[in-house]
Amino acid sequence: MTRVLSLFAFLLPFTFSWALYDTFDGAKLALLYVVVFVVLLFVARKILSEKTLILRWTGLEIPLLLFAGVAGISTLQSIDPEVSVGGIYRVYTFGLLPMLAMMGLFAWSVQMDRSRVRAQLVWAIILAGAGVGAYAWMQYQGLEPFEAMPRVEGGRPWASVGNPIYLGTVCMLALLVTVFEWLERRRWHALYGFCVLAQITGLFLSLSRSAWVGMLAGLLVGLLMRRRPSFKALMVVVGFVGLLFLLPITRTRVLSIVQPGEASNTARIEGWKGALHIWRDHPVWGTGPDTFLLAFRPYRTAAYLKSGGLSVTQAHAHNDTLQVVSTMGALGLGAWILILLVLARSLRGAPPLLVACAAALFVHNQFNFSSLTTTAWMALLFGVWLPVRERTIRTRAAYAVMAVGMALGLVWFVTPRLRADYEFRQTHIAKAIEQPVQALVHVREAVRLFPGQETYLMEQGNIARTLALNAPEGSLRQDLLLEAWQSAETAARLHPHNPDAWNNLGVVAMWRIQIGKDLSVRPQARQAFEKAIALDPVFVDAWANLAKWHHEAGDIPSELKTWQHVLRLNPAHPMAHQVLHAL
Repeated sequence: MTRVLSLFAFLLPFTFSWALYDTFDGAKLALLYVVVFVVLLFVARKILSEKTLILRWTGLEIPLLLFAGVAGISTLQSIDPEVSVGGIYRVYTFGLLPMLAMMGLFAWSVQMDRSRVRAQLVWAIILAGAGVGAYAWMQYQGLEPFEAMPRVEGGRPWASVGNPIYLGTVCMLALLVTVFEWLERRRWHALYGFCVLAQITGLFLSLSRSAWVGMLAGLLVGLLMRRRPSFKALMVVVGFVGLLFLLPITRTRVLSIVQPGEASNTARIEGWKGALHIWRDHPVWGTGPDTFLLAFRPYRTAAYLKSGGLSVTQAHAHNDTLQVVSTMGALGLGAWILILLVLARSLRGAPPLLVACAAALFVHNQFNFSSLTTTAWMALLFGVWLPVRERTIRTRAAYAVMAVGMALGLVWFVTPRLRADYEFRQTHIAKAIEQPVQALVHVREAVRLFPGQETYLMEQGNIARTLALNAPEGSLRQDLLLEAWQSAETAARLHPHNPDAWNNLGVVAMWRIQIGKDLSVRPQARQAFEKAIALDPVFVDAWANLAKWHHEAGDIPSELKTWQHVLRLNPAHPMAHQVLHAL
């Protein structure tokens, strides 16, 4: 099983699948769940085959169980339980089930033969980081090997991890592991040189300032932990900082860290303020794990729109502590602080490599969000390096039954979601080749397999509406409009705190009025737009749609006032200018 662990650590950042619509994180999450499934079956087999077991623990287990318990109760209180269980679509890391899977990885790695697994794990991370960095360089140079991958020549690459921020964190951790492995072994060979070059290339090309700051923090903390600081270690720090300021591609980005008016800095600060407002309104249990995308909408400000963009909403607080306190409340914060305190005590006797990686990721995660890859890597590194105590316990068959039950439950939960995402990919392929009927068939299957996914429901409504526009008047058109309406109603019912779902419901109601001549849904259209605005007061599209509703209803004075408000939110809104100029 030690080889499974190392192979998983190596393959995780490279795992992506064009068969899934969620090409990057969905495939990585699937690999994580497969590994956890195998581990659970292995644990069950080991329990049944041995009369006694040697159980190792680090001291983190109790705080982690407390955190998981708070997360579970917070999920029951969540503003969107579906999101809280599986994680926000195409991000996932902070949902209840992904967090439990990471805890399972940690618990499994603690029980491994440490003398065998450490070297394998270290080299898996070193080589994986080098591969990701080399791929990023290829993308930057326009040498993309995959035809389906969007081209980013000269821009910010994402390699095989799907996001420049993820690219930065992966290369940051891999580079730290490489540097401290080299410092401890005190010998150099060509493979170190290639890996360092590839990793630092990916780190710099990511233009992720949080990864750069995290890298510097990791170097400094890790070097302070070494018993004999050396001149070459100091040169590593000086060389890293010097490159950041000397290279044109990084210099401007580094200097922007201290510019308070810089767009991403402003957006991040507004996001932090929003997180505190969420906590104020949900003090005990928060809004539910990984619901920040929805919970933040009522607290978006004009300053945030100006810096982040009209259509941008943060899926994470860009600060782990604020993420926890806003989505899991004061009790979640207490459990989180307990984890940090126990971890800090455990790291006092840990090797510099582990301390450096922990410090780097902690600092990075105060300004950005972590990825599935780096979270899993740290779970494994903690598991194989933190000091442990041992205890012999007598096995019981009930534990084996529990492990098998959890494994089967994982399959039951995950399999339909992967199949649904596959069908959703086929939906977009069919749309691309202008086969809307086939696209509707595929998206219906995706909704059947995963009825709680709002993205699928909205796409079903859009395709049904498109077909209704081209259908002759009669029962077929009405049936398609009704299908669009039902999908929009389902999305709003299952995700009542999502302003996009309510705005979409209002849009579908307007289709029924304009295309289907069904005036009975006019009040529902207005209510849906007003609900969307109540959930997000600066939702420009919802305000614009409400203005269209006033026009449809013949209320011209209200239409003018609403378009004027749209212009205050978005001074460049073309339709608002057009209508106000005409009137």
